[in-house]
Formats: sequence, C-alpha cells, structure tokens
Amino acid sequence: MKFEGADKEKWISLLKGVKFFSGFNIDDLNYILDAGNVSHYKYNDYVLKEDEVDFSFCVILKGKVRIVKRNVLKQKKEVGRIEAGACFGEMGLLLKQARTASVIAGEECFIFKLRVYEIDSMPSTTKAKLYQKFAEELAVKLEDTTKAMVDPSL
Repeated sequence: MKFEGADKEKWISLLKGVKFFSGFNIDDLNYILDAGNVSHYKYNDYVLKEDEVDFSFCVILKGKVRIVKRNVLKQKKEVGRIEAGACFGEMGLLLKQARTASVIAGEECFIFKLRVYEIDSMPSTTKAKLYQKFAEELAVKLEDTTKAMVDPSL
C-alpha cells in the first residue's frame, strides 16, 4: 500500500505514535513512509518465514504477532509474542542473512515494512537515525535475553 494526500497524513500520524519512530522529524517520516509499505495480514498468516531470505525490517502498526522457531527436531515452538509498536527483522536486515524465526499474525495485523535497498536510497541523516534505532532495539533485546538466561523465571 502506497500513500498520498490525506491518506499519507493519516499514516504519518500513525508512525509518530510508534515508539520506534520517536526522534524522527516530519521529513524523516515522509522519507520512511515513501520508502516502505504497509501490508495487511489475517490471523495465522505468515509475515516472515524462518530460513527465507528477506532483508527487511518491520514495525507492527496494529495487531499482535507470534514468533515461532523450529527446534532441532524441526518441531515449531512459539518463543515469543509482540504487539503494536514493536519491531522485528533488524538482524536479517543488518546481517543480510536468512530469517532465524517465523513471524505469524496472532490476529489481524497491519505491518509496516522497509527493505534494505529502500533504506539505502534515503538521505544520510534519515538513514543514520534508522540505524541508530536498530542498534538501540537490538541492545534492548540482547539485555532482555541475557536477563532471561540468568533468571529463567522472567
């Protein structure tokens, strides 16, 4: 879905309300919105599939998703759930590697997706802010993982 006119203003307003996009000015948000797209997913639709090659980053605008990973016996195991405002896909985008987990819509979802080549076409200041946010998000996820390893009751 691409954006124009009043519809675009509505989506810019929605992006402003997402924590990940705090610190971005209106010009940045316009570049980001022009570069990406929003997709609609129904319950149980795959947003991303484990092992697929897709160098994109996603933000949940509405809804919830489940994170599912296959174990060594190839059985699917839910390893997490995230909801509106959360993001995923930074590792695949930054490392340019296959997906390490599947993301499945836990309910009706609207997902904003940016691909690496779309980010590369943005002005350097906007691109720098995006990569700073990716680093912050990954640092928080690493901290949470470390805490969970030390205290499995979390």
